[in-house]
Amino acid sequence: ELLEEREGEAGWSWTAQVLAADGSLSRHEVRLAWADYDLWCEGRASPAAVAEAAYGFLRTHAAALAARPRVELAWARRVRAEADAVIPGLVR
Repeated sequence: ELLEEREGEAGWSWTAQVLAADGSLSRHEVRLAWADYDLWCEGRASPAAVAEAAYGFLRTHAAALAARPRVELAWARRVRAEADAVIPGLVR
């Protein structure tokens, strides 16, 4: 769940609240750059929808990175070459 959307100089950030399978709750700062937003949705969805899709992708393919206190969603393309092609299809 993304909470507290903030717009900054280079994009947006949120506090992500994650409920683990064991019932523990963690919080992370998730950042979405304007360039990644444009690449992944071309302005057709809200920044939060794009961030949720990209963060879900990152949690699936690189859980250790997604569990860091600060998460740059651009890391998705460093983890999986197909991220830029897949993430747009995950945006709701």
